[in-house]
Amino acid sequence: MSIGSIFVLFFITAVFITMIVVGIRLFRWNQRDMKKKQEVNQSRKTKKQT
Repeated sequence: MSIGSIFVLFFITAVFITMIVVGIRLFRWNQRDMKKKQEVNQSRKTKKQT
């Protein structure tokens, strides 16, 4: 393998790993946001019932 192909391999690997990490962080962020929205909606439902 030449130096250029090794560089390309490392670059593609770094991009791939970065996208996985970003995807996991976005998923966790979305889950926290959805949990907060559900709590707010639940509290609004209980206020309407009283």
